[in-house]
Amino acid sequence: MLVFVPLTASRLTGWAVGGPIVPRQAFAVTSSLRQAFGFTADDEEDAEHTVLHIAGLAGLLYGRKRLVAVVEASARPVPGSEFGEVTVGELPWTAVTALFSDDAADAAAVLRKRLSGRSLATAWDEQEVADFLTEHELLWHGPGEWSTLVGPLDGDDAGAPVALDHERASDSATGFESTWVTASLDVRSTADGGLKRTWFETPAQSFLFLIGDVELGAYIYTDDQVPLNPGDSGRAVALQFWAPAARELATPGRPFTLIYGDREIGRGTIGGPTEPARI
Repeated sequence: MLVFVPLTASRLTGWAVGGPIVPRQAFAVTSSLRQAFGFTADDEEDAEHTVLHIAGLAGLLYGRKRLVAVVEASARPVPGSEFGEVTVGELPWTAVTALFSDDAADAAAVLRKRLSGRSLATAWDEQEVADFLTEHELLWHGPGEWSTLVGPLDGDDAGAPVALDHERASDSATGFESTWVTASLDVRSTADGGLKRTWFETPAQSFLFLIGDVELGAYIYTDDQVPLNPGDSGRAVALQFWAPAARELATPGRPFTLIYGDREIGRGTIGGPTEPARI
């Protein structure tokens, strides 16, 4: 199953370069969470998106920032946990399928100060939190991008180092200028494993792209503002990559695979550079 693990930057660094960890806290789509939030078997994408936000909020409350790893692992639900808390054993770095980081580190820091001392359950019910989660998505990164999420180090909640973004670019949580390109995109039908709804209605705003053997996160914008639908073919889109590696990888004519969670949902080809004003 997919397990969402809140992290500090020091914990992420130790995991990526130092070997397996046993998470202090982890979340997943459990039967208790489905019941508490009213999710059905057809709502798996929404349920996973909710768990991602829960893990991000837990990281903000207890680790100073929204930084979440998604792993494929066996997990045991914590009985009665409405937030999908689970216990897992030792996790190797190779189990990580994606990383998520904040798209608005400064706003998240302000919110964290206001929520000081609150529990996860209390904070989740705050209207200010609901508004923040609606306005600020978590950005999707490939596991190989972990080092771009770790900046200058300072003390975290346990006295270990944590990243502080002192010179973050206005359009990127990683501190790098975004790379914008055009692309042609074919998306799988729902019956073939694609998304279950039109693009603008899906809870995710960022997606994972496999270019060669490197995974990069990016936003997708349709050229004509008309939503993508499962099964669409040859759609013209603009892609916003925030990892610096995209400058060398997202080049004209380069094919890519589009990933959501643990499955392929589409394929496409990079066109050429474009301007942010396109969106």
